[in-house]
Amino acid sequence: FFFVFLVLGLHIAAAGTAFNLEDKIKAYAESLAQYYKTKVVWFDTHGKKLFHPKEKYSFIGVGLGGGLGRIIVAKQLERFRLDIQTGPVVYGNVSTTRNTSTVLHTEWIEASCGPVKTTFRKSKEHIRKSFWNSQLSISTGFDISLSAPLPMGLGGSSKYYTEMNLTAGVAGEYIESETFSIKHEIKTPPNTSLMIEWMVIDEVREIPWTADITIQGWFAVCFDKQINGRYVHFPKITALQDPNLKKINDVTVQFTVKGVFTGVKTVGGKLKVSKYDAEAYSRKSSSVTLKEVPLH
Repeated sequence: FFFVFLVLGLHIAAAGTAFNLEDKIKAYAESLAQYYKTKVVWFDTHGKKLFHPKEKYSFIGVGLGGGLGRIIVAKQLERFRLDIQTGPVVYGNVSTTRNTSTVLHTEWIEASCGPVKTTFRKSKEHIRKSFWNSQLSISTGFDISLSAPLPMGLGGSSKYYTEMNLTAGVAGEYIESETFSIKHEIKTPPNTSLMIEWMVIDEVREIPWTADITIQGWFAVCFDKQINGRYVHFPKITALQDPNLKKINDVTVQFTVKGVFTGVKTVGGKLKVSKYDAEAYSRKSSSVTLKEVPLH
């Protein structure tokens, strides 16, 4: 097996992009073809293609022609393929924290003739969505995914997982719902209307994450003419010279997927009380009061 290391124009993938391994292999194969003044017939990473269409005999099984020779050689060469393994998702430190509010329920209370005492009692479902985005992902031609636990404190427990499909740099998401209840006494002065807004406060945290993708083995390249007596050659994956591919050993490289996890956790509730003159819904409120209320 032969190796020729060519400078292909090294490229560091930018944020929000997917590193395409097959494109990198194709570029490498075409550069070799140009170097040897020939053309690429095909390239393969799955160990499925092993022969040039013109070949009647294998380069190993001399004298074994036709189907038998191909079967024997295929068995000998089936190990020349890529094997891809995914490592665990590792979280860094929280990078940003902010609070957001969501109105669960809005209600008007009118007291046109005299003061009104009302028990504000409601139960509502609140839906939270946490998600993983991929700032730097990888497309390999293989079906690979990551299983990621939710960070402790955001959603609660490591028993929750998502399957992040990285074939096309697709992120994953985790959706959960929780029902909250409130019971609160509200007094409305005479000749007054109150707009009551029950809100939940969510804390949103952004946490960087990484995961290592290990790529091991060989890929096959078939040329239109023989090079060193063979049509098909099997370069090691380490023949690809790219800063995104960290060499681990002679036949193994490692790619690090990077992204940001945005986690949402409900931390409290509030009542927003806007006071208006009686039946003056369209006019500006005379006062606004925010009060923290417990969630049950």
